[in-house]
Amino acid sequence: MAALTPVFLFLLFLSANSDESSSCFSAIAISNSVAALYVFGDSTVDAGNNNYIHNAPRANSLPYGIDFNNTPTGRFTNGKTIADFIAILYNLSLPPPYLSLTEAQRKTARDGINYASAGCGIFPNTKPRKKDCWSLQKQIEAFNRTVQEDLPCMIEDPQELVEYLANSIFFISMGANDYILNFNTHHGPEYFANSLLVQFKWYLQTLYNIGARNLVVNNIGPLGCLPSVINMTGNGQCDEQINQNIMPYNSQLPQTLKNIQDEYPDATLTLANSHDLFQDILADTEKYGFTDVKDPCCGAYVNGKLACIPNSTPCDNRCQYLFFDENHTSEFANCIFVRDMLIKG
Repeated sequence: MAALTPVFLFLLFLSANSDESSSCFSAIAISNSVAALYVFGDSTVDAGNNNYIHNAPRANSLPYGIDFNNTPTGRFTNGKTIADFIAILYNLSLPPPYLSLTEAQRKTARDGINYASAGCGIFPNTKPRKKDCWSLQKQIEAFNRTVQEDLPCMIEDPQELVEYLANSIFFISMGANDYILNFNTHHGPEYFANSLLVQFKWYLQTLYNIGARNLVVNNIGPLGCLPSVINMTGNGQCDEQINQNIMPYNSQLPQTLKNIQDEYPDATLTLANSHDLFQDILADTEKYGFTDVKDPCCGAYVNGKLACIPNSTPCDNRCQYLFFDENHTSEFANCIFVRDMLIKG
């Protein structure tokens, strides 16, 4: 298969689906051109791996999953994640959480697997205080086991396995937690971004060496505009200092991806520019169908901080909220991100 490009992605649309989020897509035939989707990242795309990690941040109680068959799966939203909508776009099964699968199931998961873990980051030491999660390094190690031990049970011919991986998409959504939990102002934003990108580049090269060829990389959204942060500013506005801290990373990420692609001409690295799309939504909420971009659909004050309380009642008009909880976007927003950021990225 030819390398995937932003133009190619533009031609692929999701057919009409039964839930509300399908309204953000045009009803045009879906594509069968992708072999599988492999997902790496944090809570933006975790599909439930943290349910199987001791003392990990979890979203395994309602109202999380209220629009996912009214079932909390571990996704930090009311329904589907960005990764789920990418899978639907390519007519693939939703990639199951790696840690939810038995050894036998891992040897039959041909449509892809989700390795993402909420709370972790690119740096191996990024994680919430007194909590655990799988860093990007651990996620890639698990994917390597998939390639070495599981996929050969389904694809015995080594060359066919190479082609299968080359025809798969590898979606990586990570880096926000490194700034939220691990940012060090001692050396400044430029130094932090450079260090983070050096680490990230090595991981992307590792994925290439394992067999990945089509990598779609999400950048970092304006973290200063999260409801949890706005709540702490006291003026109802975004924290622009936090937004400025992440800019060196977002500015340098495209060149990092280009450098890798120049080094490996048979690879295609696509930037999913969620940051700029996020800014567009904040600037023109009506255009995207939102009525509230600052408040969480599920949120109450706990010790002065916003939180989505287990078994609480969220807002009714969830598709009009950009955020479902204090830090995570709604299902409708996730659908829009896939529709627009892959097209315009």
